[in-house]
Amino acid sequence: MENIIKVAFTDESLEKAIIGEMLNNQDFFDSAVMAGLNADIFSAITDESGTVHDNRCIVGKLLKLADSEDRLVDLSKVMPAELMYLTDCVEESGKQPIDARSIQKLRKLAASRAMAPRIRNLQALMDGRPDDTEAMAKELEAMTQTFSNMSESQDIPMVNAGEWLEKPEPEPKRIIDGWLENGDCAFVVGPSKIRKTFFCLQMAVSVATGADFLGFSVPTTRRISYFQLEVKPSHFQKRLAAMCKAMNVDKKSLGNLVVFNMRGATENALSETSIKSMVRRAKAEVVIIDPAYLLLGDENEQKEAKAFVKRLARIASGTGAALICVFHTSKNGVTGREAIDASAGSGVFGRSCDAQFVLAPHEEGSDYVVLQTVTRNYKSPDDCTLRFADGCFVRDALPPVVKTPGQRKQAEAITAQAVKSWFAEKNALNQTELNEQLTKAGVPKSGTGNQIRKLLETGLLVEEPKRGSRNARIYRLPTNAGNNRHHEEFEDSDLSGIKL
Repeated sequence: MENIIKVAFTDESLEKAIIGEMLNNQDFFDSAVMAGLNADIFSAITDESGTVHDNRCIVGKLLKLADSEDRLVDLSKVMPAELMYLTDCVEESGKQPIDARSIQKLRKLAASRAMAPRIRNLQALMDGRPDDTEAMAKELEAMTQTFSNMSESQDIPMVNAGEWLEKPEPEPKRIIDGWLENGDCAFVVGPSKIRKTFFCLQMAVSVATGADFLGFSVPTTRRISYFQLEVKPSHFQKRLAAMCKAMNVDKKSLGNLVVFNMRGATENALSETSIKSMVRRAKAEVVIIDPAYLLLGDENEQKEAKAFVKRLARIASGTGAALICVFHTSKNGVTGREAIDASAGSGVFGRSCDAQFVLAPHEEGSDYVVLQTVTRNYKSPDDCTLRFADGCFVRDALPPVVKTPGQRKQAEAITAQAVKSWFAEKNALNQTELNEQLTKAGVPKSGTGNQIRKLLETGLLVEEPKRGSRNARIYRLPTNAGNNRHHEEFEDSDLSGIKL
């Protein structure tokens, strides 16, 4: 056991270069500390003159500085004699290249040190509680996770562009054509009660079964984990069952979908390490986190937002899975805002993801939403209208017009008398005049064409065969043309039952 703990560098120039890089490069220092750097790694070094440098005390002081607000800036806290050695280190870091093998060696040594107490814990369990296989299994899982996290290289690869172009990178796996690839981070954004969870459930069922998602192809089935943190398990189960029925999917075909019901979960269960472990255990290729704010903290704080998106990137790169996180829109909604800025809180979110799907209220009412999609690696699809019908979303031909604040939810009932009043002393109305009358009655601009069609079908309007100036359509009342076939119906009917 002692052999695991006693590790040392025997190359003084490498030691100086590593310490110097820590002083010069804050990111390197942070990554080294994250990897479990310990003062004992830098054991006593004997230089060419025979002088022994016990540099564990120097590194120990550097680590203490890491806990201060000044980090590595305030070197006055280091003893003068040690400061001279650190000055040499700073100079050496510029001369001595620190190759990937040296850094990997540092991290593996640090990981070995961190493994020592884990091994002691496991040995104690085996000696004292040999029948407690569950506790030993947990300790083994913790050991594996510790070593994986700490020995994983965080070095950024450097490539020669000319040589790199000769060897094409492997194509990423497509999850949803034109939308999502493995390793992507995607956000689903929308106001409360706009059915974001149903949207994500529909996506999850499509990916798990290989069914098309709202007209976009799912090339093959994928393993998918759904972390739902807000809804009670019983209600979420009913939503999933309803979605299967709406999509005509056999429940038995959902073997690729794993649900983690985590309402009320502890901070430890929601940690990055725990989520990585659960994703790996489920062998998931796609992960949905609904909603993300329960993992985030203060979404309006830029520092916390940056930490959160970095955490997501580490989960994606560490597991290879595509991440889909659900966010609320800002307090002002999406009207008048770019789709990329729709999420609540810091502007960091919209610009850190590979794809963003914004669900915005449609002017036609709560059964419709406008889907706005922004993608980094593909041409962003045009906005479209979705209709929630029989438990799932379907694409609709209505123009994608986002509801504006204060807009009327429903048009006034259009009676036959109202239609007659539009003409007043006029014998006919052109297209523009008729649209103005419909808009005054509360019909959305995007729905005037549909409403005119219904008026023509019921015989309450007649379209002239000839066009007016600038090829405008001309409309009149049926009685004006001497056609009395609908006259009696017209006098007594109204359109209050027609959906506007």
